[in-house]
Amino acid sequence: MTVQRRPGPRRRAALGVLVAPRGGDPPFAAGGFLRRLSAGAGPLGLEVIVFTPEGIDWRRRRVRGYRCRNETGAWEPVEAPLPRLVYDRMFCRTRDEASRRRAVLAGLAAEPGVRLLGRGVGGKLDVWRRLSARPELAEFLPRTEPYRGPAS
Repeated sequence: MTVQRRPGPRRRAALGVLVAPRGGDPPFAAGGFLRRLSAGAGPLGLEVIVFTPEGIDWRRRRVRGYRCRNETGAWEPVEAPLPRLVYDRMFCRTRDEASRRRAVLAGLAAEPGVRLLGRGVGGKLDVWRRLSARPELAEFLPRTEPYRGPAS
């Protein structure tokens, strides 16, 4: 993997997105959602960097991940400082992945200047269950089902 470093002082603020590693190109799921997130972040002065736990270099406080070339929609490797904002989108398939996720989130939470986004909300199904338990909201909620993998 060839890694590009962005030069100089004009670096935009980074929004890191922590994801689980998956096979394929790009090596993570939800590429369409992450492309849209990247496109929406640009006008706000943010650069989205998608990375896995294995891409974190704790000693150097850097990540190796991917950014979307908004002109083409292609993902390209990038190395960048540890983002100050990290959005947890690491959906785990196994207990080992869940354990790894907890450890990585604890490490990120302990890093000075790093803020974790999306914590405490729970997954889509958990939120749906909580909201649907409220009679005044239930009628407005769309039907939902548990995520069972990329084919679901």
